[in-house]
Amino acid sequence: MKKIMIVVSLAVILGTVGTMGYQGWKFYERQKLEEERLKRIEEQKEIRQTGDESRFYGEDGKLQIPVDFSELQKENQDIYAWLTIPGVADTPIIQDSEGEEDFAFTEEMNKKDFSDPLTVIYGENKEDGSLFGSLFQYRDKLFMEEHPVIYIYTPDQILIYHIFAAYRNDNRHLLKRFNQGIYEGNIRAFIKDILSQRAMDATIEQDAPIDTNDYFLTLSTHDPAGEEYRYLVQAYLEKSLF
Repeated sequence: MKKIMIVVSLAVILGTVGTMGYQGWKFYERQKLEEERLKRIEEQKEIRQTGDESRFYGEDGKLQIPVDFSELQKENQDIYAWLTIPGVADTPIIQDSEGEEDFAFTEEMNKKDFSDPLTVIYGENKEDGSLFGSLFQYRDKLFMEEHPVIYIYTPDQILIYHIFAAYRNDNRHLLKRFNQGIYEGNIRAFIKDILSQRAMDATIEQDAPIDTNDYFLTLSTHDPAGEEYRYLVQAYLEKSLF
């Protein structure tokens, strides 16, 4: 009887040790996966911040988007793109006509593939500088020269825009005002309006190589001057990477 009890006790101990060992291994594996995930996120962020286009491609020559959309969409399925201005802004984009304070967003008037002649992305001017809180630095011409590029990442392409204008404007709905850029005359009026800005704090590249065939991106945020104003940063599409 004593031998049976010893055997049973040993079996229980071994079973407990085995269970603890398995749980420890599972914990280690989960921890390892989490560390790898965080490392991947940091590596992708670092690539976005450098803007080094050579790092957008893997050893096989295929385009590698430095944003894990499958992971992001587990948290918010409405995220469809990512905006980065190195050293200025780095934020996901959703499409929400009602607006969203924690994300940059576009309206349903704009397609998600950025194929419209005029695309507007809205974002809060957060006091901590996040979202579009740092855009006001474009009042300085030198700052624009040092931070001239906007990268838009989607699951299958990278769009590279060159910033050529930043200024305070009234709060009229830009897409409605210029008829979404549907006709050439709408784009011509849009360009004329930008190049006619003369305010002291407006930063405009008057000789920007733009015409009615270009695709334009506008970043729009509230201006501290009041609710009747918006601060706009505008760029034209330089190239697309697929």
